[in-house]
Amino acid sequence: MADSNGSSVAAAVKPDGFVDYYQLLGVSSNTDSEQLQTRINELYSEAQANRNHRQMEKRREYETLLEMLPQARNILLDDDKRARYDAYATQVQRGIATTSFATFLSQLSNRSMADPDRVDVLGVAETPSTRPDRPKSGAAKKKGPSERARTSLIGTAISVIIFFFIAVVTYAVKKDMGLAVLIGALVGVIAWFVTHRPSDKIST
Repeated sequence: MADSNGSSVAAAVKPDGFVDYYQLLGVSSNTDSEQLQTRINELYSEAQANRNHRQMEKRREYETLLEMLPQARNILLDDDKRARYDAYATQVQRGIATTSFATFLSQLSNRSMADPDRVDVLGVAETPSTRPDRPKSGAAKKKGPSERARTSLIGTAISVIIFFFIAVVTYAVKKDMGLAVLIGALVGVIAWFVTHRPSDKIST
């Protein structure tokens, strides 16, 4: 699409994916921010009004404008991003760009979250190196519950053994099964409470 001000979507999008935002807007690369803002607003309003154009080709071009103009606004109206974009555009024109345009945009948008000391030749943040994860504090505590469960199981087993032992001995002496079971159960319960007595202090 080309309008009276020289904006051309087809010409602005290069075969390698690079987008010449100045060509998209139909302005020169030394246009000041105020003029860029005005031009972007004009094109955006035009694209919104014609997004349902009856000619499919023009409709696609207006839809593309609606997609690209926010990118142009974000980059060209930010002095730092614009300087980096201009530097990258120069590298593209000279055929010496080392990253794709999509990668450049991703790096540019993530720069604020990156380490300011790790930047490439354009000043765009490099991809952070992978750092070993610190062990989670909960990992060291995983043994606690399993140890307590094992201790509880052992204590229960001891209590059962004591119950049967006392019951057998009592029956052998008194020849009374009811009394043997009662005394065995009592001693077994006492043994269970003893083996399950908490030994750890509650941390505050």
